[in-house]
Amino acid sequence: MAIARKKTKDGRTRYYVTRWADGRRVWHPGSFATEREARAADAALTVAKSKGRDIRPKRETVGVMVEAWLAAKATSGKHRERTQDLYRTVLRVRVPEAFMLMRASDVRTGDVQAVMDKLSARKLAPASILKTHRILSAAFAHAVKTGKLAANPCSNVELPQARRGELHIPSGEQVGRILTASKDHALHPVLVVLSYTSLRRGEVLGHAWGDLDLDAGMLTVRRAATFSGMAVGFERPKTDSASRRVPLHPAVVEVLKAHRSEQNRRRLAIGPGWRDTLAEAGGLVFDNGDGSAVHPNRVSQYERRLRDRLGMSGVRLHDLRHHAASAALTAGVPDLTVSRMLGHSRTSTTKDLYGHVMPEDLSAASEAIGRGIAWGDR
Repeated sequence: MAIARKKTKDGRTRYYVTRWADGRRVWHPGSFATEREARAADAALTVAKSKGRDIRPKRETVGVMVEAWLAAKATSGKHRERTQDLYRTVLRVRVPEAFMLMRASDVRTGDVQAVMDKLSARKLAPASILKTHRILSAAFAHAVKTGKLAANPCSNVELPQARRGELHIPSGEQVGRILTASKDHALHPVLVVLSYTSLRRGEVLGHAWGDLDLDAGMLTVRRAATFSGMAVGFERPKTDSASRRVPLHPAVVEVLKAHRSEQNRRRLAIGPGWRDTLAEAGGLVFDNGDGSAVHPNRVSQYERRLRDRLGMSGVRLHDLRHHAASAALTAGVPDLTVSRMLGHSRTSTTKDLYGHVMPEDLSAASEAIGRGIAWGDR
């Protein structure tokens, strides 16, 4: 074991873990800002070796390493197929092929930095650069965790700061115009549920009749519709908080009851040709007219055409969710309650997104604090 020290071109000192293997000195991937960090990485290699792991730097490429990480995530159920397709596309479009063909064990922090700098030179948005870095870093972290690498070369890369874009919250009048204009369309009930419940697009399209209690005015989120290409599937929510019960406004109940009657008429008319998707859960609530699953993009495309026709090009489908959440918060509904309604795993996420719509609450808090302080003539 040895800790090597080198000077970088900009004058900084970096530390590396090296070991002797097969009569030659082997440099393990990753560099460290301090000797202490390098020794900690070396100690981790020693522990891995004591557990029988092969700690020699592997010859597999970055691309092969990424696929191994994606396979592990798929096996554990932590990645949906669409998510994996997205990650592969991001790396294919943004990361040079030469980098993906490098030996993973040869990649240094400077190599990753060069990739990020090239993305910045292309004027790519900071959020896109950060996403690319996160994907690469997660793949390298998995290689470290499994004993293939000593350190993550993505750890000390300098990255741009991303600023959250301004949240667009449509007015109740705008949402009303959308619902009025869509009243005679087959997707009208979908837009009604989206507008009143703050559910995500996939959550609405994943509902079966067994998930709804129209008498009690309640629905339960048990799955979401997902897609890969044109194929539509269903998956359980990724987090416990996403599995939730959401109350239904009487207007929504009325629309759903009418929709159920209309769907039953279609089912009888089609007969044996009806495609009873999710039959074990009572059948899909929203279908293509023959019982088959609605592709999520179909809803987005229809809403886009509708809003353009109405002259509201800035209102996206997902903004209907923002309207429902902001309306509840503005009405004084506690942020914890709204967070549960949205399916956020942390209340802080709700506050970060919608805190600006509650100025009255902040004023009330200031007044309450002032009432407890007595000084001077006040």
